[in-house]
Amino acid sequence: MTDAAAKPLLWQGRRLQASRLVQYVLLQAAIAAACILMLRQPLPEPPSRYLVTEFSLNERGTVQSVTLPHFVASRYAMDDPPLYTSRFTWPGSEASRAWSVFLPRFTNGVEVTVNGVVILDSRRDPAANRPDRNTPEIAVIPSSLLRNGQNDLAIRLFVWGPITGFLDRIYVGPDESLRPSYDQRMLLFVTLPVVFSAWEAILAASAPLESACVLSFAMLFFGLKWPRWGFLIFVPALVLLVGGLFGNRIVVRDLFLFVGVPTIGLYLVLLAPLAAWSVLRRQDVASFLLGCAVTIVLTCWTFDILSVLQLIPSRRIFVARLSYSAMLVAIGAALTWRFARALNQVDGFAGRMVVLVRETEEKLKASFARAALKDLRLVIDAMDDIGGDLMLALGSWRERAMAQLRPHGIVLDWHTLSPQGLPVHPELRPWHVIQIVRLLDEALTNAVKHAEAQRITVSIETLADATGEPRGCITVEDDGKGFALAADAAAAVSSQKAARGLRNMRSRAARCGAELELFSGARGTRMRLTLLQRFPDSDSAAG
Repeated sequence: MTDAAAKPLLWQGRRLQASRLVQYVLLQAAIAAACILMLRQPLPEPPSRYLVTEFSLNERGTVQSVTLPHFVASRYAMDDPPLYTSRFTWPGSEASRAWSVFLPRFTNGVEVTVNGVVILDSRRDPAANRPDRNTPEIAVIPSSLLRNGQNDLAIRLFVWGPITGFLDRIYVGPDESLRPSYDQRMLLFVTLPVVFSAWEAILAASAPLESACVLSFAMLFFGLKWPRWGFLIFVPALVLLVGGLFGNRIVVRDLFLFVGVPTIGLYLVLLAPLAAWSVLRRQDVASFLLGCAVTIVLTCWTFDILSVLQLIPSRRIFVARLSYSAMLVAIGAALTWRFARALNQVDGFAGRMVVLVRETEEKLKASFARAALKDLRLVIDAMDDIGGDLMLALGSWRERAMAQLRPHGIVLDWHTLSPQGLPVHPELRPWHVIQIVRLLDEALTNAVKHAEAQRITVSIETLADATGEPRGCITVEDDGKGFALAADAAAAVSSQKAARGLRNMRSRAARCGAELELFSGARGTRMRLTLLQRFPDSDSAAG
């Protein structure tokens, strides 16, 4: 194809990629807009006639009139907390119904007093004092405290964090009218986060560590090569862990605020372009689901940060914690989809292989049927998903070897010298398995045809190299008559066929990047195959 003919095709491909990118970005923008619209929807509230919003605030000796919701200027105010005072009207005709004080949202703790008597202290409830839990509180007013007409209401707002104190609007009225709103908020902001936290605890112990794990998962899931600096993404989580072990509560809180929260946002920002790149490159459902989940979590996290900084009108309702489940659902769905797709591919491949095997069996019935079928079964076994565990393939080879040696009266001794046998190699590919198994077949064939052996011993173990890293080792030894190797260790023996077999063995070992050692003498022959820590990831290894 000439350059003139290739340029239009190249330009068309780039336009298609740009169009897909624009569509993906627009879709993510629509998802973010939908999240913002949902976040801006007001929560169900009690009837407005029970609302108390006008208060007198005494903060550090300064008295002013305020309207709830209200942010105080105080930080770490425990000894002299801001005091809100107001009044509400209780008609004597309501004596038959219980009345309550309902606080939808506050930061960090409150003490509620009615007519000079404390009826609620949230500091006794650990779940109510987390600034990210949006925990409501409700307290029934003893009927003996209520007076017909005006009643005094006072609220002390305790602030012990770096975030300024906040008090949402307050409702005072019949308990049966306020309780449904309280129950809805408890379900949404207390029960569900606890359930989600227990679910998320399966993956990680903290939000920064969880974010680092999700980012690592996405990089590997999208097919990216793990970078040398990849371990750095776990540093913030380790800093928080050390701070939790050796620091006090204030240190842990400040570390999470200034290290943990920015880390989560940074990893979400990194995940967004990774997901977009994978969608454009792979065009699969798994990448698309993860991209949508990242957009949802990032939008909610941004909403919370803007709320903390008071850059948007908010009542301090934090929703990022609720959105984490979207990421877990997306990961589960993506893994399920990819697993199902892999199963379909394996089933289709297995079906084709069955057809090919049957056709080949018919063609080879007249001549050399046994050897050909052996190779085909070897290929089929090698295509099985062994999860990088070469021991599974060696188990199948052991059964075939015993069947081959039995007619010759040769005993096969099998020894696994290390508890784990051989190390697991995630990068192990079918062509690696084929080369190793065929190499072992060559050693077995040489022992049967040339060595006149009575016993063959196979030893499997894991050894440590000079650097201390584990390396698998497979040794095949017979008690035959042996043969003479040349001084340069080349495959030069008296038998030309044996020489060709040794050359094949060395070639197969080289394709796997393994080291092959041969020792032969009057007491027999020993073949030792030492595997590398990592197999070469190249289709050229298949032979």
